[in-house]
Amino acid sequence: MSQTKITIKLDKRSIDDAIRQVQQYKQELHEKHALFVRKLAELGMNNVNSSLQAIDRTYFHEEPIGTAIIEEKSMFGSVIMKIKVTSSQILFVEFGTGKEYANTQNPKAKDLGYGPGTYPGMGHWDDEGGWSYMDSRGQWHHTKGIEAKMPMYLASREMEMQVLTIAKEVFG
Repeated sequence: MSQTKITIKLDKRSIDDAIRQVQQYKQELHEKHALFVRKLAELGMNNVNSSLQAIDRTYFHEEPIGTAIIEEKSMFGSVIMKIKVTSSQILFVEFGTGKEYANTQNPKAKDLGYGPGTYPGMGHWDDEGGWSYMDSRGQWHHTKGIEAKMPMYLASREMEMQVLTIAKEVFG
C-alpha cells in the first residue's frame, strides 16, 4: 500500500475531511486484508484438491477421499478462512496407515498425535501381512495400509512459501 499523507488545518472542515480519509483508508485496509486471506486460502484449497485428485483411487473402495472447501466467517471485523476436507478418509491420506508406510510420516504427525497406529481402534496396523476389511457390500479387501500423501501439510508449506508474494501483490 502506498503511503498516504493527510494534511489538516485546525478547523472543523479540515478535521472532518481528515477523519473521512482515515475511515476510507481503514476500509481499504480491511478489503485488502480480506483479499489477502482469500488468495492464500484459495492457493491452499487448490493445492489440496490437486493432491487429492492425484491419489490412486484404488486405496478407497467406496467413499471418495473428499474435496477441499473454504469456510469463511467474520469475527471482530476480521475475515477468517479455513480450508476443510470432510471425509472419513482424510486422516488416513494425510498421515498414512500401516507398518509398511510408517516411514512416510507427515512431519506434523507427532505434534498432532496422528500417524500409523494412532487411529481409534488401531486394529492390525502393525501386522507384517497387512489386514482385511469388509466393505458395505460384504466384500473383503486386503491392505497393508497407505503411504502418507499429506495434502494439507504440503498445501500449508506452499502457502508459507507464497505469503510474501501474495502480500506484495495485494498490499503493493
